[in-house]
Amino acid sequence: MVFAVALAAAFLGGGNAGCRKGADAPAAGAADMAPAAQRARSQPKDRMRGESGAESRSVVESRSVVESRSVVESPAAKAAVRKAGEWLAAFEPADLRFDAAVGLHALRRWVDTPELERAYETALPVARRDDDNPLLPLAGVDYRAPVDAVAGWRAPTPGERRVNVNRVVAEAVHCQAHGFREQTLAYIGGPMRDDGGYHTAHGAWALVLARDRGCVAPERFDALARELRSELAAALAAAAEPRTTLDADLMAERLLMLVMLGQGPARLAESAQRLVKLQRPDGSWDLSAAAGEGAPAPAYYGYHATLVATWALALLIGTPTNP
Repeated sequence: MVFAVALAAAFLGGGNAGCRKGADAPAAGAADMAPAAQRARSQPKDRMRGESGAESRSVVESRSVVESRSVVESPAAKAAVRKAGEWLAAFEPADLRFDAAVGLHALRRWVDTPELERAYETALPVARRDDDNPLLPLAGVDYRAPVDAVAGWRAPTPGERRVNVNRVVAEAVHCQAHGFREQTLAYIGGPMRDDGGYHTAHGAWALVLARDRGCVAPERFDALARELRSELAAALAAAAEPRTTLDADLMAERLLMLVMLGQGPARLAESAQRLVKLQRPDGSWDLSAAAGEGAPAPAYYGYHATLVATWALALLIGTPTNP
């Protein structure tokens, strides 16, 4: 989302074993990369252009994003996106994971630069290696997953262990072909939620994906979206100032999902401005290196946090090329 650490934890993860047919192993995404305790708490004008690819109706093409995108119009936000693109394009290819192409494919529909294009072209081959991943359409790859790969899992009930976040996202991606089950909707609105953490965020992403594909009735979407917005907004407001990369990643993911869910612009402005101020001089949101605390985090944590922050800002400042 995709993008599950927040989206370095939630989006999608490297390898995404949890999305493969019949697999229940967690994907190495945002939520799964976060420490257990945290998971429990849970230049030139930007070039706008459309992207060809299999994903013709992505989550970022929803009306809620268009309604919220005027939140950040400052030159600082635009400069932050451009600088982040330069950092993402220079990232070591060997350290990339599947979800890099997902986030880049989505955000380039709103803001595109030569650097973001280069970053996507570098990330896409990494995603293509996972050639049966149900989330490939989110990376711009034409792929139709079989029904058992996306709907062959059972939604946990209260008290049971939550499933990998990418399962609900994958079901939403392919809902036009295979449907979006009632048990999945109930799971998103119930046991999946984790007080505004990575699971709640991915449930929100799946809900918007399913809505944009016509798989959720407007009334049902509105009711669930209202609850998830409230939970994510409360968590965003209550969180301490980010000190680590995972803190920044979760902050960015909450902001991104609130934009997708149609949170009012006035309520997003302050958080968006805080996110811009958190950017490091090199263009990343890799705060762990700056804090100098503990052992260094895996390199991809910084990439994921930067990817999610850039995606959130792109939705807020950009113009959709194919709504």
